[in-house]
Amino acid sequence: LFRSIKSRSIVEAAVRKLNFNVAFYTEARVKTIELYDNKPFDVSFFDVSTSFYQKDKSYSIDNGKGNTFELKTADDKVVGVFKYGSVVSLPDAKMVITKKPILRQSFPIVMRISPVDQVVQSYKGRVSVAAMGKTTSVVSLVLADPVPQKAADFLNAMVEIYNQDAIDDKNFISKNTQEFIDERLKFITKELGDVERAGESFLKENRLTNITTDAQTLVQ
Repeated sequence: LFRSIKSRSIVEAAVRKLNFNVAFYTEARVKTIELYDNKPFDVSFFDVSTSFYQKDKSYSIDNGKGNTFELKTADDKVVGVFKYGSVVSLPDAKMVITKKPILRQSFPIVMRISPVDQVVQSYKGRVSVAAMGKTTSVVSLVLADPVPQKAADFLNAMVEIYNQDAIDDKNFISKNTQEFIDERLKFITKELGDVERAGESFLKENRLTNITTDAQTLVQ
């Protein structure tokens, strides 16, 4: 259980499910702070290419006038000014930024997209699994992260994926077992039919009769 719940496949599935290869940061007075639930907008990606999960890139998002925002690359080149809710085409994905009702964070905000492999290795190294007792299969999961809610969401995603994988495995085994039984029944039924037909053919070819049937005829 320890190894399987912390397996690379489960950690990667959780990273992809939550889009945790994408993170948001803002500059505070003393340090850079990661934004999570408190970021002033939601971002969704679609039509994503393979390179979206392989390359390291950053964008700056600055709140513009009215219902617009300005998007810049890491080297400060302006990509364009867009309306919140509109589709923005990036080199390896399409993106929609939806403004939340209240913008309380200061701008600009940096959106950092990291390679999935790199993010998976980071989470895999920080997640620890320990048994709650010697006689129980219950385990505790711990993840150290500067953003507690983000850590909690990631652990919950891992557990959900692990449980779903276990259900899928059981269903797969059950389906295969049933298919095997069905195939064996078909084979046995065919074999019995062949034997019965062979017996009838033998009786006819040798001009023999079915003793049971003849006995019943005589009694009548």
